[in-house]
Amino acid sequence: MDTRTTTNNIAIVHKRTHENASLSMS
Repeated sequence: MDTRTTTNNIAIVHKRTHENASLSMS
């Protein structure tokens, strides 16, 4: 498994979660 790919995937999931949280707050 490529560590960089895993880190990038986590970052994408975290970004989506943050965006969803922002939408929920609105």
